[in-house]
Amino acid sequence: MVQPCELRTVKISLVDEPPEPIRQTFDEQSLKDLAASVAEVGILQPILVERLGERYQIHAGHRRYLASIMAGREEIPVVIYPEGQCDGDVVKFHENSWREDLNPAEEADWFSGVLERACGGDVDRLCKALHLNRPYAEDRLLLRAGDPDVFKALRERKIRIGVARELNKVKDLATRKMFLDAAFKGGATVGLVERWRIDHEDLLARATAALDGQMVAPMPYQAMQTTLVCFVC
Repeated sequence: MVQPCELRTVKISLVDEPPEPIRQTFDEQSLKDLAASVAEVGILQPILVERLGERYQIHAGHRRYLASIMAGREEIPVVIYPEGQCDGDVVKFHENSWREDLNPAEEADWFSGVLERACGGDVDRLCKALHLNRPYAEDRLLLRAGDPDVFKALRERKIRIGVARELNKVKDLATRKMFLDAAFKGGATVGLVERWRIDHEDLLARATAALDGQMVAPMPYQAMQTTLVCFVC
C-alpha cells in the first residue's frame, strides 16, 4: 500500500544532496539571486525528498537547497516520500527540464547514467522510465559518444547543440578540432559550421579524384572564397 506524502519543515542539516545530481553546473549569478530571494521571502516551493532512515535525500529542488544554504537558512520546507516510494530518476529529470534550461551535455550524462544504472543498457527501457521519445534520447546519447572535446565545449556552453552535432560529423580529427576552435571563438552558427564541413568534404573528394586521375571540375569561386575565409578565421 502506497503511503501518503508528508509536507513539513525539517532541519537543513538532515537533508542530503542527490548522489547523482542531474544538473552538474549552476549559473553562479542566478544561484546568488535565488539565495537573496530565499533570504528575503523563504522557499516558496518545497523541496521533494525521500526519507532514508533519520535523514532525507533530495530528488527535486537541489538548486533551492543550495540557495538556502547560501542564504543561511537552518530549516527548509520539504515534501517527504516514504522510503522506496519515489522514482527519483523520473522526478529529477522532469522537474529540471521545466526549470532553468538543462545543458544538453548534462542531459546526455544523466541519460547515460540511468541507462546503465537502472535500464541494463536498454534504450527502450530508458525512454519508458523517463517518458522520452527514442530519437530525443538517442540524440543526447550520441552527443556523449562523440568527440570528447566537442562534448566538453557543449557542457561548458561554449557551443550550441546544433554546432556540436555538425562538428561530430567531421571525420578528420585535426579538422574537427580546428572547426571547434573557430566555432567557440567566433560564435559560429549551425549553418556556418555545416558549410565548413560540406566545403571540406568537397575539397577532400576533389583531391581524391585528382589522385585517381579523374577529371575534376573547378570549384566555383564563391564557394572557394567562403571555404578559405572560414578556414583562416
